[in-house]
Amino acid sequence: MQSNNGCALFRPIEIPFGDRDQVGDYTLLFDDIVDFNIATDRRDKLQRATNIALSEHTFFVSKEEREKVSLKS
Repeated sequence: MQSNNGCALFRPIEIPFGDRDQVGDYTLLFDDIVDFNIATDRRDKLQRATNIALSEHTFFVSKEEREKVSLKS
């Protein structure tokens, strides 16, 4: 872990997650910075990400612009 202007930088990791673990309706892209919780199954100790939310730091690091779509019924 390194510090950069008061922000902690961690190495990327891969952790499994399901369709219902994501908070919000957006597509996650490679190298996105996300906030999440880790849930551990008590029976087999397998871990997965849950409550996955796109971090606002993603947009500062990548300078990428994403389209926002508003759906009206």
